[in-house]
Amino acid sequence: EIAGAVDIAAETATILELEQVRACLPLLSSSYRQVLELRFVQEFSVAETASIMGKTQVAVRIIQHRALRKLHSLLVTQSHHEPAGV
Repeated sequence: EIAGAVDIAAETATILELEQVRACLPLLSSSYRQVLELRFVQEFSVAETASIMGKTQVAVRIIQHRALRKLHSLLVTQSHHEPAGV
């Protein structure tokens, strides 16, 4: 029974983290959002993403890196502004 409670807690934490990510996505540039959607939601390869976006694979890797760095920064900032106990 305790294992089930741990699973529920972990699942709830994951859902909350996904909600935080979704809340930050509109704050990213359109190219950052597009790369993250293509790579992580639609699971396209770097080559496929580059083809869809009309960019080189190197450019896609750079955009992805910058997008993830910006998203991380937004999530950290957001977590510092949450009320205590949330």
